Amino acid sequence: MQLLVYHFKEGLISGRIKFYYVFLACLILSFLNSLFFAFIADHYFPESDLLNNPIDKESVPEQLLVACIFAPLLETWLFISLPNQLMNKFGIKNLYLLIIIPALLFGANHYYNPLYMIAMFFSGVIMSFLYI
Repeated sequence: MQLLVYHFKEGLISGRIKFYYVFLACLILSFLNSLFFAFIADHYFPESDLLNNPIDKESVPEQLLVACIFAPLLETWLFISLPNQLMNKFGIKNLYLLIIIPALLFGANHYYNPLYMIAMFFSGVIMSFLYI
């Protein structure tokens, strides 16, 4: 019990709780971002290929491996973590740049549809914010 009180006074527990709230908010925003752009694609660009991903042509096990393990790990490292590390190394501390530049890289990587690039830019903003 004393350890719990000590951690609470030091802010460790409240810091964890804040992280969970931020994580939950980012998860909800990410879900809403997907719904919003799916709605736009469906209603305003019905001929758009936004809802089709090149990975859809692969088998289900390959889709699960790539979409659930490989792509999230590689994209997070390559487009979120690495740019932030490089910018910090070069002395860039501006919060907006640390969020926007990785988000632009993340969106640009999803180049197979312009609307999808915009949707992934906003997903990149959410992920960059959560990373920082």
